[in-house]
Amino acid sequence: MKLSTMLKVVVTVDEEWRSSFAENILTNWEHDEGTLYYMRASSNFVFIFQNNGEHFFLRFVEKEEKSTEAIQAEIHILQYLSSRSLEVNVPVLSKNQCYICTD
Repeated sequence: MKLSTMLKVVVTVDEEWRSSFAENILTNWEHDEGTLYYMRASSNFVFIFQNNGEHFFLRFVEKEEKSTEAIQAEIHILQYLSSRSLEVNVPVLSKNQCYICTD
């Protein structure tokens, strides 16, 4: 990920590790209010949040950084590994029943 892209999101993170920008993205998924925190930015932005007290990760990237096809391939790999009883972070459907939200 380009440093200029990282900066666009990282500057939205406050001193309590919260980001209103990421909170807007999170509205696409069920979640417990006030539980979203910034973790890191590398090839994706990663935030941790809770839904019904269970921890989940919100991963996102700027459209120009990664194709939908590449993201779908990552999802399929995680689903495959999970189906083989490996402990991985399994993708969760959004409120609109999508794994990938582009708006």
